Amino acid sequence: MDRCSYHPSTDTGNDLPGEMHATGGDSVQCRIYHAAAAFLLDDSVHCVHSSFEGGNVCGTYCDNYCNYQDTVCDGSAYFADETQCQRACAAMNDGLDGATDGASVNCRLYHISVAATLSDPVHCTHADFRSAEGACGSECDHLCEFSINFCSPLGGGDGDGGWGSGTQEHCVAICNSLPVGTVEDTAVNTLGCRNYHIDFAILDGNADALDHCQHSGNAGGAQCGDWCDSYCAQQLEVCPSAFETNDACLAACENFDGFDSDDYTLYSADSADNMQCRLYHVGASSFDPDNAAAHCDHSSTDGGGVCIVQPTIAGESSEPAPESSEANQPNDTEETGSVASLMFFLLALTFTLL
Repeated sequence: MDRCSYHPSTDTGNDLPGEMHATGGDSVQCRIYHAAAAFLLDDSVHCVHSSFEGGNVCGTYCDNYCNYQDTVCDGSAYFADETQCQRACAAMNDGLDGATDGASVNCRLYHISVAATLSDPVHCTHADFRSAEGACGSECDHLCEFSINFCSPLGGGDGDGGWGSGTQEHCVAICNSLPVGTVEDTAVNTLGCRNYHIDFAILDGNADALDHCQHSGNAGGAQCGDWCDSYCAQQLEVCPSAFETNDACLAACENFDGFDSDDYTLYSADSADNMQCRLYHVGASSFDPDNAAAHCDHSSTDGGGVCIVQPTIAGESSEPAPESSEANQPNDTEETGSVASLMFFLLALTFTLL
């Protein structure tokens, strides 16, 4: 009964949804309808809809999550208002209904339901935006959940942060090779610094959000380190035979084309003799471990035959071929017609002379 009391109901005299026999919306009535449907129709899918979490039918996941943050957990440690909560929730993975771990809104809803049942506030910290004690994902899970779901769409695909092919799995693999740090870091090459900026991008939600997304990316956006800082940290972690020290790596890195680029949207896997190609491949050695040795080779100073100036194929010219002009091309039809006319004229002249 304690958990039921957190659901809106028109019986309480408020204006929230909850008409009798409601089939959707966050209300007691919607849940009663689906509980009855589960019994009468012997259809267990309705059980999910009648649950505390609502199954994304009796209220959306985010509507329920943000409602319970206020009613069960007495407010979030991170969200100042409903707008912030909805913006953050929209970037969370849905996850599976009833999930008890993993980076998702359903895991967070599970912990809120436990908090409501046991009146145990520690589960509210597990359910918060930054899930405490890794209950709903690690620090890398947090960074990658929001980097891929929030920053990439915000940047039209250019804000995905250079996390491999742009999947959360690749992002987490690369992230695990970064120095850890803490969220108090705001300007150093650590995971903590990147999480500080991803949180700022989402919670603040202003015009600077894309800048903060770039600060939270693989290369640090010149705030949480730069191209060479990230490259060398990963080299020493996953390709340790390439450089003896970080200083030796940094010195070599400054010879790579693009090492000082201030455009932190130019992550690329294209084969080229530049910084960005090498950063991709040192990251790939983390998310593609079966081919780690090859990727480490490609990310090395000599490019391993991949991150090099690409040779011109024999017979090809680096100069573009001149465009053909129709005016300069012979017209077979016109030439054929001219010859025929001349022959007809000569034939007619011959008959005339005869």
